[in-house]
Amino acid sequence: MIFAVKNNMSRTENKNYMLQIVQQFHESRISQAEFAKSKGIHILRFRYWLQKSKEYQVKEAPFVELTGQILPDISLRYQTSRVPESNS
Repeated sequence: MIFAVKNNMSRTENKNYMLQIVQQFHESRISQAEFAKSKGIHILRFRYWLQKSKEYQVKEAPFVELTGQILPDISLRYQTSRVPESNS
């Protein structure tokens, strides 16, 4: 039985441990409750870990770089609905 996050682990070690457990869950194809019970982790803690793992994914890859040629007929709309002024 694996016990949830050890007190003597650093923050980085805790994060890596949590992400490893979440990865094992995704590979297991069993329910959250079954998996958490099999690992000795309270279901609410495990659900918290699932949520945190999603947040880490967003923080680590928030943007996708677009490469290639920009076509003159394409315009970009910004969140403020304003088009930035051209410096040319």
